[in-house]
Parts: sequence; C-alpha cells; structure tokens
Amino acid sequence: MANVTKAYDAKPQRMDIVNDLYYTIVESGASIYKGSLAVVLTADTGITFGENTASAIFKGVAADTKLEADGTERVGHYVNGVFEFSVEGSTVAVDDEVYIGSDPNTVQMDTSTGPKCGRVVRYISATKAKISIDGYAD
Repeated sequence: MANVTKAYDAKPQRMDIVNDLYYTIVESGASIYKGSLAVVLTADTGITFGENTASAIFKGVAADTKLEADGTERVGHYVNGVFEFSVEGSTVAVDDEVYIGSDPNTVQMDTSTGPKCGRVVRYISATKAKISIDGYAD
C-alpha cells in the first residue's frame, strides 16, 4: 500500500444539492407550489400537490409554482436531491423511510395509504428533517 504524503481533495458535496429537473403537465384545475411534494393521482391526468392516498404516485419536489393550471401547463419537479421537510407523528431517525404526510410540505413515518417519498438523511429536530428523495420519485 502506498504511503499518503499529501492532502487529497475528495470534492465533498453539500447535502442540499439537487439534480434531475423534469417537467410534467399539471392536472387541470390544480395548483402546485414550489417546494411541495408532488404526485400523480390517476394515470395521464397530470401532476398535482402531494396527497396521502392509496392511488398517489410520488413524482418528486416541485421546482415552480403553478396556480389553477389549465391542463396544458408544465411544472418542473426534482426527482433527486435532499430537501428539508416538516415531520409529523412519530419521531424519525436517520435512515428511516418516510411517506407524504397530511399536507404536501410534511412527511411522516407511518401511513396506511400514501406513497413513500424518501429517506431521512439528517435529523434536525422532532419536527424537521432532511429527506433524500433519490430513488423514490417515479
């Protein structure tokens, strides 16, 4: 094994760097807000704000705001990255999988209906955590 004789810059990355911005049509009549968890509720109807329902398919985190879309407008959404969300219900720990909570800006540990939306990568407090959505957005 070679001896290490100088420092090496491994180019560490910040945890909040986000990648992979996709654009999807917003469901007609729906509003979606930047930073909210986004889902598709029924195939081919468009993206909308996150809901904790059995039919929801997690699509990512909205990068833009669209209000009362007409069914032809697109919104950007991130499918990878680490984001800070409010946590409700049970306390989370690093590496716990989380689900969409009672609103599109909240995650929770337990659900009987909604989609998984990420994994805790940093515990901030009993009510906040950093969530990685890598591999969870469809």
